[in-house]
Amino acid sequence: MAIGNIAGRPFEIIGILIVWVIYTLWVISPLLIVRDIVSIWYKIPFLVMTIISILRVLVGIYFGTNTKITPLKITNTHLSNDRKIVFLSDIHVEAIHNTRYIQSIVNKIKELQPDFVLLGGDLMNTAKSDYVDAFLPFNQLEMPVYATLGNHDNM
Repeated sequence: MAIGNIAGRPFEIIGILIVWVIYTLWVISPLLIVRDIVSIWYKIPFLVMTIISILRVLVGIYFGTNTKITPLKITNTHLSNDRKIVFLSDIHVEAIHNTRYIQSIVNKIKELQPDFVLLGGDLMNTAKSDYVDAFLPFNQLEMPVYATLGNHDNM
């Protein structure tokens, strides 16, 4: 089954979406959501609390799924000439973030034209051998690509 074909895996997709929602709530506001619900539940109507919670989840998903490019210039007198490096980390490939997602990243790397690419770990979210195919777009790059494993890559 191809990575891009998610139609045959609805339960996996639903499970991943549930994990994203839980992870987003955990990342955005650990303990604040519980504090808000307990301390102001009687002051704010249920509908307003629901809208606030949904907005928090949507903001977390937005920032968690958009690729951010941060230019950084590092000066080192020991280097004889300038190097342009792209460093990526926490890609977390899964059923939703798959080949199409990696292809969009590879396209951005091609635009930047670096001397080499560094992958800093957390390449996959779960131990699925078919997710490995999602990284095939990196073969399109003409520069060296170096990778290391992260704490999510222990499979």
